[in-house]
Amino acid sequence: MRTSDKLWTSLRGSFYFIAKLDPSTDPSTGNMRPSLFNDPATRGLLESIGAQLRARGYRTGEPKQGKGCFFLAVKLSGFELSTLLRRVDLQPVHPKFHLWTLPHKRGLGKQSLNPSDIEDWRLLCDALEEVLTRVLGVEGLQRFSEAEVASLARTRVGQKS
Repeated sequence: MRTSDKLWTSLRGSFYFIAKLDPSTDPSTGNMRPSLFNDPATRGLLESIGAQLRARGYRTGEPKQGKGCFFLAVKLSGFELSTLLRRVDLQPVHPKFHLWTLPHKRGLGKQSLNPSDIEDWRLLCDALEEVLTRVLGVEGLQRFSEAEVASLARTRVGQKS
């Protein structure tokens, strides 16, 4: 296994956490029916994350709606990453979220990333963790690698059988 392959698979770029939302300011708890696929609270949370990353010197776009999530482009030195955020449940005050990062361009795989690109990616993930825990005060943060997420998914599928 090449060094870049080892770095790629060990990169912990996926986060699960519980956010503290104020029901009085969360539009999804008002007259609008909450939805996992079009949630204003998710967009607002990603806007806050983007603003915090920009304050740390990262170049980010504005959040956009994807299929079942919102995403934010982050330009690093050699490539662009997508930071995706989706709401996992519809709890009104303490919902669970999944945030993950991946190369933005289609077809950009681990073979296209050199060790310095992967290090930039890791530093962004460290910044995301700091923003989530220290600035936004999320609870129960868990950080996983791609391989760990896949293993968890296989375990959950096996448990349902």
